Amino acid sequence: MKKATMRDLCDETGLSLGTVSKYLNGGQLKEKNRKKLDEAIERLNYRVDEYARGLITNRTRTVGIITTRLDNLFYSSIISDVETKLYEKGYAAIIKESGYDLSKEIKGIEWFLSRRVDALIIIPVGRKKEDYEILNEAEVPVLFLDSYIEGVRCESIVTDNEEISRHAIDWLISKGHKKISIILDKDNPYTAERRLEGYKQAFKENGMEEEDYRIYRINESIDSGYAVAKQIVTETDSTAIFASNYISTVGVVYLLNELDIRVPEDISVLGFDDILITSLYRPKLTIINQPIEKISQLAVDRLFELLSEENKEYKTHLLENELIIGKTVADIN
Repeated sequence: MKKATMRDLCDETGLSLGTVSKYLNGGQLKEKNRKKLDEAIERLNYRVDEYARGLITNRTRTVGIITTRLDNLFYSSIISDVETKLYEKGYAAIIKESGYDLSKEIKGIEWFLSRRVDALIIIPVGRKKEDYEILNEAEVPVLFLDSYIEGVRCESIVTDNEEISRHAIDWLISKGHKKISIILDKDNPYTAERRLEGYKQAFKENGMEEEDYRIYRINESIDSGYAVAKQIVTETDSTAIFASNYISTVGVVYLLNELDIRVPEDISVLGFDDILITSLYRPKLTIINQPIEKISQLAVDRLFELLSEENKEYKTHLLENELIIGKTVADIN
């Protein structure tokens, strides 16, 4: 069968070559014309030559995404949502994993830029602006998720980790808990330090001292979270555990199930990210939930706004988290 051409679309719809070309290159048309073209494209089995279109429009309709690890369910949930939203707009996502290796992340950025992606979304592992000098020359929009690094030329979307941590710990203290252990992910220093700061603020506001802190740091692995949870439960007199990310929350859940520990009778638990395993645990976890849908929608919306701007004005967005009260915290007043 002969391959359909733009001229065939013109003949099929009665629209001009300019109108058809505009639509195929991402332009907006009146609804009736858009519908005509969509129906003709399907009838004729027309396929866009993306390479040729890229040469004309200087767009490849691809977005490069670099995440830390694909098995991080919080990040993979956001990326999956972003990919779906990009697909609906006719864009494809190419995903790479850094494995918390900065050099691998930078090589990934170089690879994407050399292949002329239209935009970059990065969950960064670097900690300072010097780590991202390569982005100073990037001509495409760059968006950081779940991290803000001052001085880096990019958009940033973060949640208010400090405030939700302060609020949650304050609530635990109001229930009579003074011996609260916090588990932090040392592979994610930006979010971990914000959550730790909120923990400290709540202690200070309630008249507690530094010697009251019970701080534990883990690598981003369920096994590491499990091991620290076991240490807290078997070797300390903590009345509550604050597992401050999804991985540590899952590690705590596995430990509680294995040792058949009663919750909240034996120990109270506050977790993070109400997804999959954490949402299945019973009794229902008291948990902090991050707005995955809002994060992904804002990321895609801003990318397309930035793509249309000649002089890009990058912003930092701070989204609110939610404390969901379950049945895993005892009132010991």
